[in-house]
Amino acid sequence: MAQFQYQWADGTLTAIDLPNDGENCDSKTPSSRMNNAHLEIVASAGYTGAGLHEIEDYCIEAHAQLLALKTKASGIKNYWDQLEIDCANWNNWVRWCSGKGRYCYMSENELESAYYSWKDEPSEILASISNLESVWEETSAQIELDGEQAIASAMLDQLIAETNQMISLTAYQNEVRELDVKSKKTQEIFAPLMIVLILLGVGFYLYK
Repeated sequence: MAQFQYQWADGTLTAIDLPNDGENCDSKTPSSRMNNAHLEIVASAGYTGAGLHEIEDYCIEAHAQLLALKTKASGIKNYWDQLEIDCANWNNWVRWCSGKGRYCYMSENELESAYYSWKDEPSEILASISNLESVWEETSAQIELDGEQAIASAMLDQLIAETNQMISLTAYQNEVRELDVKSKKTQEIFAPLMIVLILLGVGFYLYK
């Protein structure tokens, strides 16, 4: 299993197992590693045996790893979302997809459930990224206070701004997706109802 590793100056090794989840049928729900790895990475930034420069260096490496985890989680979320959308476009009364193997032998409802199990994962990792940036910012501020700042504040400010933008964008995309789902469900309910009403109207007219 892949690991995120960081060697501290006192010889302590931080080694955190990374998730094996992927864009495939085996990843219907986030693994415990996917749920916990980003939390453990942020928690390790508080290692008490480290100096300020070490913590700052750790934050730089950890930040890149968390971004990679966020990208992976977003890809898996989009994988299930696209499968559910493709299936819905083909949808029939039985709610099974054509070419079942392509859809992991799952119904549209099951695909939708897989999507929802992943829906919030990127946002949770983004929250961890934001928490790590707070640690990084506090550490850099302390170094600057000591007159030994090694990382430009402008660089960190830019990263924080980008993270906040991603958090807002992810929330917006989730909201748009929810509205689309509600609209689709409404159409699925009312389309058959309208057909029945039309048939009843025609039957009534012919009966008259």
